[in-house]
Amino acid sequence: MGPREIADMDELLEELSEILVAANPHSGSLQYQDPKTKDFRERLAELRKHSTNLLNDFPRDAFPLVARAVKELSNRVNVLVADFPGSIDRHKQSVEELKTTWFIKVKPEIYRVEIALAVSAGVVLPEDPSLFRGKDKYVREIVFEINRCFRNGAYNGCSVLMRRLLETLIIKAHENKGTVATATNTTTGRFYKLEKLIDDLVATNPFGLSRNAIAALPKLKRIGDWGAHNRNILIRESDIEDIKVDARLCFEELLRLT
Repeated sequence: MGPREIADMDELLEELSEILVAANPHSGSLQYQDPKTKDFRERLAELRKHSTNLLNDFPRDAFPLVARAVKELSNRVNVLVADFPGSIDRHKQSVEELKTTWFIKVKPEIYRVEIALAVSAGVVLPEDPSLFRGKDKYVREIVFEINRCFRNGAYNGCSVLMRRLLETLIIKAHENKGTVATATNTTTGRFYKLEKLIDDLVATNPFGLSRNAIAALPKLKRIGDWGAHNRNILIRESDIEDIKVDARLCFEELLRLT
């Protein structure tokens, strides 16, 4: 189970809780005509699919500790499915028990297995699901791809995707802060190229980025340019390692602005 699937499970459980909180408290149970009931049913179907995949991914003979925790999670999911549409209060209790099982028992065991099986150590960017909650899933996918490239030694691909993420986050930050006009060419109506976007950020710092984050912007662009366009240079692990801390700092600050 990769970081994307783990993040999906986190989000599904949070969304189930949010749907139940938003449901009509006076009805006592989920009503078929209520749109929230449809949302709950769809999330529940996804949750059941994920729990089935987990059972297949971690067979008892190979991963006994994970399998035991996953089996408990799967049983709780089945109870919730069998009780649908059922009592809202009972669903709330079941979802809280599910979250406890997932976050306290299943997820830590999965991480232990993933660390033990990892081909190489090190992650260039954080995969903390809380960073991506409420954000564009496109950004999360790019982060996971960057990390996958780094772990598997595809350093040129890693550098190019870092440049792509940088440009995406700068544009999204402008959109969120209402400063798109300062970042677009009035003649074409399109965003400026990354070089000018960075030059303007360095000169005016409209987002209040830290000094270290500002200093990292041109470094991240430069290594991405090398990975994409330089026919004589291959990006090495040491090149990524040299900017890893700056990259994490810069991307996290920009991500919180989107």
